[in-house]
Parts: sequence; C-alpha cells; structure tokens
Amino acid sequence: MKRAFFIKLKAGSLQFVLFIGVVIALLLLAVILLTQTQHTFENKKEQLISTIQQTNALFKSTSLPQQDIDSTLKISDSNWGLFKKRSVRNSRFEKRALIGNSRSKTSTKALFVKDENRPLVLVGNTKIEGNVAISKSGLKAGNIAGVSFYGSSLVDGQVTSSKTELPSFDSNTKTYLKSLLSLMPSTLGAIDENYKPGGSLSNSFKNDTKVIYNDGAIDLYDGQLIGNIILKSATRITITANATLKDVIIVAPVIEIKSGVTGYFHAIASKAIEMGTNSNLQYPSSLILIDSDRSDDKNFRRTNHHQITVGENSIFKGNLMMLSENTNSKFEPQIIIGNNSAIHGEVYCEKSIELKGSVYGSVYAGSFIAKESGSTYLNHIYNGSIHGNSLPDNYAGLPFENKNTSVAKWLY
Repeated sequence: MKRAFFIKLKAGSLQFVLFIGVVIALLLLAVILLTQTQHTFENKKEQLISTIQQTNALFKSTSLPQQDIDSTLKISDSNWGLFKKRSVRNSRFEKRALIGNSRSKTSTKALFVKDENRPLVLVGNTKIEGNVAISKSGLKAGNIAGVSFYGSSLVDGQVTSSKTELPSFDSNTKTYLKSLLSLMPSTLGAIDENYKPGGSLSNSFKNDTKVIYNDGAIDLYDGQLIGNIILKSATRITITANATLKDVIIVAPVIEIKSGVTGYFHAIASKAIEMGTNSNLQYPSSLILIDSDRSDDKNFRRTNHHQITVGENSIFKGNLMMLSENTNSKFEPQIIIGNNSAIHGEVYCEKSIELKGSVYGSVYAGSFIAKESGSTYLNHIYNGSIHGNSLPDNYAGLPFENKNTSVAKWLY
C-alpha cells in the first residue's frame, strides 16, 4: 500500500515539474517575442521618422532628385497655376502639397524695376519699405497736378542697381501656363459632361483632374467648385459673389470676377482679368495674364487694353503675374491696383503697373504709370505703397529659377 502511494506521488511530482517547465518556457518565449516585437516597432518607428524627415525635405527641395531616395519613396511633380503639386508617398502614407518659392529676407527685394535709364518718381503719400533695385537713374520726388511727395524719405531700405531684365521664371512654368490657354480641353484631364453652370462639383487631388469646358461664355452665378478641377471657356468666364471656388483653375481669354467674390483659386487669361470692388481672394490664389496680342474674342473689343485690374477696397492674397509677348510700347498699365486695395503676396509685370493701393510683399515691374488729371506720367507712383517685410517667413511665392521651395498648402 505504501509502495503504491509512493509511486503515485512520484508520478504526480513529475507532472507538476513538467507543468512548471512548460509555464517557464512559455514565459521565456513571451519575453523573447515581446523583445523582438519592441525591437521591430523601434525599427519601424525610426524608418517612419526618417521617411517623414526625407518627405519634408523634399517639399523644400529646389527640384526632384534624379532617382527616388529609397526604393519605397515615390516622388512626383506637376503644375497647378503658379504653384507646383508635389506628391511624396510610400506603402504606408502619402502627402500632397502646393509648393512655391520660399523667400529670403536677405536677398528678396521689396521692389525690382527694370533699368530703362529713367528715374522712378514718387508722388503724394507713396511709401516704400524694404530693399529695392532700380535704374541707375535712381529715385526722386515728383509733382502731379500740384501734389508733391509728402514722405520724409524716398525709401526705407537699401537701394541697388537693377538689370535690364526682370528675374527669370522657371521655363517649365511658362510652357505650362501657355498650354492651359492653347491645348484642347481633353488633354488637360477628363471632361465632365454632366456639370451645368450653377451646379456643384468637388474632386480630390488624389484623383485625376476633371475638366469643365464650354465653347461659349460661362457664368458662375451659384454653386461650388472645389479641388482638382479646371474650368475653361473659349471666350469668357464670369464669377459672381454667390459662387464658391476653392483651389480650382479658371482659364479663358477674359475672366471677370464680380464685386464681393470670396474664395481662393487660380485664374489664367490671355486678354483681361478684372477683379471687382470689395472682393476678397485668399491665399494661395493666382491671377495670371499671358498677353499674346490676339484678337479672336469677339466679346473683347480691340480698343480694350490687356490688363489685370484689382478693384477698389479689394483684398488679394497670392501672386499676380503678367507676361507679354507684345513688343509694342504701350502708354497703358498692364496691372492696375486700385485705391485702398491690398495685395498680400508678389506682383510680377513685364510691362507697366499703376499702383494706387498697397502691396505687402514684393513687386517686380518693367515700369510704373500714373494716370491722373487726364495725363499719363511714365515711371511714376502716385499714393501707392510697398511693404517688403510684411509676408510670413513660410510664404510660398513666384516660381523663380533655382530657388528653394516651401509649402503653400497641404492638399486633400
């Protein structure tokens, strides 16, 4: 009896020892797996941080690398108005943004005027803050219809000599802008046959571009257009205050932005852009005129001038640009910035600007014109102001050649 009990006791002890051994083995295995998992997560975390750092660096890069930084990171660029759409992605995430040139406080000018051997004349309450580059003929105070220069100094900043040409743009941007005006709509994206003026349409920048086209005039009297959309007319586009436009591109020979319009978009025209009074276009917006000097729009009289006009009491945040293929000298301004209007951004005009409002940023001009009391005054600024140090450090602006970039807006 005792012998049987002893044998049973030994067998029970062996089972208990085996059970304890299995538990210990499982615990050790769990510790090993936990350690390996933690190590794997640490590696993934480091890789993700490295990828994000590389991605952020790419959004500030002047140009794309010749090949992808690593096998998992894919990078692509395309144009959108005066900005570029940059996409950086891998298997886990994707980032898209509008990018433009970053500004340097040390090298960026508040004002650059081409050297045409004429002084720049300041009249009335004209004020210039920041460094300027002008003709060797310099700056001087002037008088228009009995109004003299009222400032205590001609410029608050350093004055250097300019060149006979304005700073040059990235050539791809010029080609792209001209193609928007000249190419068939079907080459710009997928035509949306269902959209009707006054309707609403939105399209993510993750998708292919949608194109809305009409041979005749387009009147946007209501509705919403948001995102990755190009709206193009062969003649004219009119935008009213009841329409909402966000991030879209508008293309037509003549673009009329009625009084009270709000939003942010990119307008490209070949003849005229008129922004009405009391309008408010937010950043990042673009108004672009490519003066090809063609007269194929029956609604645009030959007596009309090729101009971008910003109406009185309006606010525009972004970039204004006028490029001219017309070599004829004109005694009319190609960009007019009206009384009490404010431009927060950069203005670039190969011809002449009439500045009556304020620019908080930079102006690049062939020359200036003041039209007062029935007379035209060449290379005069009358009651206009330029504040060169007013833009934020992260402002993304005009696409000049060989400049670093920054993010204007993250896309959806």
